[in-house]
Amino acid sequence: DNITILQIEFFKTHSFSNPYLLQRFPLMFYYLNSFNLFIKYLKPQCVVFLEGCHAQARCLNIVSKEYKIPTICIQQGWPSLLHTLYRRMEYDYYLTWGKAFNKWWKLYNPKPKYKEVGYIHKVESFLENDSLSKKKITFFLQSPVFLSDENYFNKMLCLIETTAKTFPDKVIQVKEHPEYKVSMDFIKRYSNYENIFLVSNKPIDKVFNESLITVSHFSTTSIESMLYNCIPLIFDPTTNSEYYPYIESLGV
Repeated sequence: DNITILQIEFFKTHSFSNPYLLQRFPLMFYYLNSFNLFIKYLKPQCVVFLEGCHAQARCLNIVSKEYKIPTICIQQGWPSLLHTLYRRMEYDYYLTWGKAFNKWWKLYNPKPKYKEVGYIHKVESFLENDSLSKKKITFFLQSPVFLSDENYFNKMLCLIETTAKTFPDKVIQVKEHPEYKVSMDFIKRYSNYENIFLVSNKPIDKVFNESLITVSHFSTTSIESMLYNCIPLIFDPTTNSEYYPYIESLGV
């Protein structure tokens, strides 16, 4: 009864009278000032984050600490590369999927107190259900940043079309990354195929439960697929990229 949810836009600019600030630090100053007003008005008992790597979350964490408000971050996934956004996070508490993840997070984020709480989505065992219901091929798209770019992203889109042509009797699901939507041009192209369905608004546990094969470039979904008894396929057209920890060395 006492929870306030703030949906923060990932990219937003704001006008300032100082042209230097507008050019160099628009996001930082916009969010720091906005969050300061939110915290002063809401007076929360604590602030809870999902994932916590985005600049907006880092800004809100800074403001919360100024008001001595505890901050709690919840692990939403596992980055295949612990890039700069996943380093030096300073939340008071980090709730993780398990003890092994605690160890890996601590390597570059020593300040939070870690507590393992388990996977945050519902997982149903299909050993007891009809395994034949898992027939769909699902593509999990990523945003073309860090390990990827527009060229590699387009190769994945072409692979979706090739798969739809090759297996016209198979249902092909496409789930967009929440931070990066496919263009209307590709949506129109997909409309030419009766077996391609955009399922971005479908709950992720339901998508997994319906999938026989999952395809992604780099994504937590490759690890999650094994929980749901799916076959994970990594399509990686880049060079010299691999998961951390290197899962093949662990016998996976």
